Amino acid sequence: PSPTARPKETQATEAALTASVDSLQAAIVAAYPDRTAKVLAVSAGVPDPAACVAGTSACAYDNRDTIYPQILPRILFANDEEHYVVFGVNHQLSQKTSYANFSVYAVEHLVGITGVASDQYAGSAERYLGAGKPEAAKLYAWKLARSCGGETFCLEVPKGSCPTGIDNLKLGTIAFRAYLEPGSKTAPAPTTLVLDRVLHFSKP
Repeated sequence: PSPTARPKETQATEAALTASVDSLQAAIVAAYPDRTAKVLAVSAGVPDPAACVAGTSACAYDNRDTIYPQILPRILFANDEEHYVVFGVNHQLSQKTSYANFSVYAVEHLVGITGVASDQYAGSAERYLGAGKPEAAKLYAWKLARSCGGETFCLEVPKGSCPTGIDNLKLGTIAFRAYLEPGSKTAPAPTTLVLDRVLHFSKP
């Protein structure tokens, strides 16, 4: 028989950081006054693959050690002028994960193109909130663009075909991983997280 699943931690949450993430979002939008900002919905991910294993829901080989929040597939870049900013709580610092990351995926062939891990997040929110803000240390913010021009905390998304790039007008997604809450040794419950957010910027 299958072993008993490790219970999720439901008491410790990131709720106290919600207002800080809201402030970060406003600061990011204000940083690009010449662009139109759009908030993209991020799913809560897959909290537990039990239904998948039981054959009662679609299966994507989900792992109970993490959750899979993501934006819906979309044309990732209509042109080279567009960019994204992904941001939120550094779940590793909040002790809700042992490791977290975000990744850019090309939907065709479901291939991961590039990404950044949580051990690189430190200092990235200060770009928008300014230095010396206590809440900035608990957050992160990373720009995704075709060209970063030497900007810090910016990830270039290369053009090309599978498996190294994604061309303009092709479907892509941005996905997040939140692995192994230290206290429970399994994935955090999505309801205890302030989920990562995504802003899309384009010319008016």
